[in-house]
Amino acid sequence: MFRLSFQVDGVLQLERFLDILADDVDNFKDAFKEMADDFRETEENIFNSSGAFEGNSAWAPLKPGYASLKALKVGNKPILTYKGDLRKSLSTRGSGHVERITKDTLEIGTRDKKAIFHQRGTRKMAQRKVVDLTDPQKRRWVRIAHTEIFRQLNGGV
Repeated sequence: MFRLSFQVDGVLQLERFLDILADDVDNFKDAFKEMADDFRETEENIFNSSGAFEGNSAWAPLKPGYASLKALKVGNKPILTYKGDLRKSLSTRGSGHVERITKDTLEIGTRDKKAIFHQRGTRKMAQRKVVDLTDPQKRRWVRIAHTEIFRQLNGGV
């Protein structure tokens, strides 16, 4: 049986058990690479839409005082974009991006220390989840896993 699960900050966001001869498949690297590509693309779309992407709700607006200060310092940049480091670390490979793929695991995310404060929220700052799998994304990932299982069972064709 194959278990596909994805956690964000210890919270299970996706768990599917695929018992379709998956015991005969022992290397999901290609599937995980495809999921990682989808993750980065989805993160870019989430930031482009201030959280409101594929059924997820928009992030809470900035408090008026902070919005004014931010506009004075960096101009009219989108929410959760001050310098753009957090966004870049989630949507592109490179500085701050975490991506480790083995035959049976995918670890993806950011090293940006601000991420956890946005993900959880604080007493002074609204929660704005920067990683929150969308329902369509979950379906894509399950489909990617199914496709990889069938590809390998058919001799890698």
